[in-house]
Amino acid sequence: MTRPVGIVFLAMLLFSPLPRGWGALQRNYAFVVLNQLPSLFTSEIDSTILARTETQLRTALRYHPEGASTWRTLALVQRAQGTKAPAGLDAYDLLQWGWQKQQGGDWAAASYLYQWATAVAPELGDTWYRLGSVYQAQENWTAASQAYEQALATNQFGDTAAQAATHYQLGELLLWQNGDPATAVPHYRAALAINPTDHWAQLRLGYALYWSAADVVAAETEILAAIAQWPDEKYLKWPYFYLGEIYENAGLSDQAIAAYERVIALDPADERVLARLALLRSR
Repeated sequence: MTRPVGIVFLAMLLFSPLPRGWGALQRNYAFVVLNQLPSLFTSEIDSTILARTETQLRTALRYHPEGASTWRTLALVQRAQGTKAPAGLDAYDLLQWGWQKQQGGDWAAASYLYQWATAVAPELGDTWYRLGSVYQAQENWTAASQAYEQALATNQFGDTAAQAATHYQLGELLLWQNGDPATAVPHYRAALAINPTDHWAQLRLGYALYWSAADVVAAETEILAAIAQWPDEKYLKWPYFYLGEIYENAGLSDQAIAAYERVIALDPADERVLARLALLRSR
C-alpha cells in the first residue's frame, strides 16, 4: 500500500533536524524549478525561473551552508544570469559536467562548460585540452589547434594521460589537417615519452617520419614496434596499410605487396587495397 505523499513528506521534516531538513527542502524545490528549463547551457533562459531558483538555493545555504551540490547549482544559475564571479566554482566539476555533455553528443553544452572551465582555471592544461577535443570533434581545426597549444603552454595537467593525449591530438591535426608531418613528429615523440605503450602514437610517428624525411628505415622501425605491441586484431590492418603505402611510394614493390596482403588477410573486403595489389602485381 502506498503511503500518502503528504505523510511521508511530513515525517521527513519531523525526523530531520529542522535547519538541515528545511534547507534540503529549499534545495530540492530549486532543483524542481530548474527542471522546467530545457538547458542551462544552450537555450534562452527564463530570468524569472532563475531568480526563483537563486532565492531557494540561497535559503537552503543559510540552513545548510556546507552543501556542496547546492553551491555548485548556485554557481550554474549565477553563470546563466551573467554573474561575473559565481560562487562555488571548481574547474574539475565543470570538466566532469562537460564530459557528461560530450558523451551525450551535446557539443554546444560541452563547449560552453569547457570554455567556462578555461575562464575559471586558465592555468590548467586539462581545461584547454577538453575544449580542444570538442573543437576537433566539430571539425573546427584552427580552434582545436589553438586550444591544444594553449594546454601545452600551461605545462600543468591533472594527470599525464591528458598531457600525452594533447600532444597526440595536436600531432594528428598537424599531420592530417595541416599536411605538416615534420611538425607533427615531435608531438608524437612527446606522447610516446609520456606513454611508451601508446601504439597509435608510435604508428603515427613512423608514418610522419617517412612523409617528412622519406626515411624508410626509421618509419619501418616505429611501425613494426607499434605492431609488436598492438593489443588485438581490431584496427591492426592500419599498420600494414601504412607500411604498404610507404613501400609502394619508395618503389619497394615486393615489400608493398607483402604488406598489403596482410591487410587483406585482416580485411578481405578492403577494395582500395585490393586495387593497389592488382596494380602492383600487373607491373
